[in-house]
Amino acid sequence: MLSVSREYAQLLRFPLVFTLWSDFLAGYFIALAAVPQERPDSLHVIVMLVVATFLGTGGMTLMDCLTWESEKEHGRERPLPAGLLSAHAGFAFGLILMLVAIACATLVSALAGLMAVLSALLWVIYGSLTSGLPLVGSVNLALIRALNVIVGMAFALPQGPLVPASELWGPVAALFGYVMLITQIASETTRLNRERLLRVIGATVVVLVVFNALLYFPRISHCGLDVCLLMSVFIGAVIARLLQLARRVARELTPESVEKLVIGGFVGVIVLNANFIAFTGNAGETLGTLFLLLPTFLMLRFFHVLFPGTKSAMD
Repeated sequence: MLSVSREYAQLLRFPLVFTLWSDFLAGYFIALAAVPQERPDSLHVIVMLVVATFLGTGGMTLMDCLTWESEKEHGRERPLPAGLLSAHAGFAFGLILMLVAIACATLVSALAGLMAVLSALLWVIYGSLTSGLPLVGSVNLALIRALNVIVGMAFALPQGPLVPASELWGPVAALFGYVMLITQIASETTRLNRERLLRVIGATVVVLVVFNALLYFPRISHCGLDVCLLMSVFIGAVIARLLQLARRVARELTPESVEKLVIGGFVGVIVLNANFIAFTGNAGETLGTLFLLLPTFLMLRFFHVLFPGTKSAMD
């Protein structure tokens, strides 16, 4: 029983689920801020986080199942290629998680349910068609993460509109760009082109700097100076960590060093999403999103045996 539970936990990659939570929370809080008469609904938030968890873990599980042959051929350390779980068992498990997520979202509103269905379809497309295509795969995964923000908006405003203000497309587009860059880094694990990697890392840092700098413009941001400075500290810490990992990549260009950089980049999504929430001027929601870093770090450290390579994101 313990062995089977471990194998399913390895499929789920649960520590990275908190980065998905931050996507949904960003959409939820910035949509509420755009419609002042609306108030947070704690039940909707709980259901939303359940949907985020099941969509993300179900999607990653289905991806492993759909890429089973390729993973086995390349001898990568995944539960399915190692023979610990059958592809049928993993696929059924992932499908159940996604169906539960869609059902929970539909209970809140038809709009949220429809967005959850679209997210599930994007996960299936990624696993079955685009995961092996460097640019197209990066776009596909970035669309999934950007759609998470829109699903969060659907939970905030169950009766619509889906995106209540045109400026809210900014965070959606920014998250899309950031995740696409990080996924492009991940695609380099098989090619190991140092020059291309360093260019992508540089572009990632620019994205972080620009969106943090915009917090200081009163016409754009409602963020107080204290929260602006706090976010600058966290953004600076993410950039420092990425540059540290980039130096390691430049010094030791291996799939393992690139994987460390990718994990660090995805953890940085939490800080980027908190930065978007800070634009609303809501310090509590911003700090709450930043708090997701704590369980992420603890679980990455604690579950390093279950998740090969994730401990190195903390080294």
